[in-house]
Amino acid sequence: MQTSKRRIFFAIFAFFLSSMTVWFMPMASFEQKESITFAYILAAIFWLGLVLGIVFQLLVSRTRKRDSNYKDEKGLPLLRFFSNRPAKFFDALLIAGVVTLAASFFIGSFPQWLTTAAIFASAFGFEMHGVFNGKNYKYTREARRGCSPRA
Repeated sequence: MQTSKRRIFFAIFAFFLSSMTVWFMPMASFEQKESITFAYILAAIFWLGLVLGIVFQLLVSRTRKRDSNYKDEKGLPLLRFFSNRPAKFFDALLIAGVVTLAASFFIGSFPQWLTTAAIFASAFGFEMHGVFNGKNYKYTREARRGCSPRA
């Protein structure tokens, strides 16, 4: 179980790294020779973080499915919101980011830092929504409490 908990932590860290690249994208450009390398490094960090986060989640999922004491629940957890304390925070972050992005799209004159913050909040909030409302987090949380992990 400790391995699953560690893998979820690594997935969160990888998703955070991926989302943090949004803050540096205004400094990166494929049009200026000086910042082309920086742009490629940012793109590599973004995709590496995203892929590693998904891989760690898949590894926890494989462990969960192999556990004979755990009975999977039916339904699509992606459509579940505010299912636990961390999920409440990150779902609120997701909603705030999406609302701010929508407002910046319709109003059109938002400061760049606010739009960048909204993109970060939307991306990281969506990734954390998948982590904390999902079956893998529920599985590790129930096993950490010492109770038999069942749906």
